[in-house]
Amino acid sequence: ASVESNKVPTFGYGDEIDVSQLVRLRASLKDECKELGVKLNYLPFILKATSLALKEHPMLNATVDDADCTSVTHRADHNISIAVDTPSGLIVPNIKKEKVPTAWPLV
Repeated sequence: ASVESNKVPTFGYGDEIDVSQLVRLRASLKDECKELGVKLNYLPFILKATSLALKEHPMLNATVDDADCTSVTHRADHNISIAVDTPSGLIVPNIKKEKVPTAWPLV
């Protein structure tokens, strides 16, 4: 018997990116963040880059409307969520409709 989830189109992508400028930017902000009690990691930068990529390549945020893949719906906006482990348990904050701020306010 066919499982419905096996009919869902999937997409995977891999690439190599020079992030040396990002490493320098993070290093330059680290002390300021530490003074504010924040441990700056790469996640805010990755979330912002993902949001910008989805805006630039809307097909990555599209859905196929039928089993024959003859109709595609492009979404006008996107939400980004990421699971976060906290002392109170797992939470999944959801940033709605492309409202991913620049990295600094996110940290």
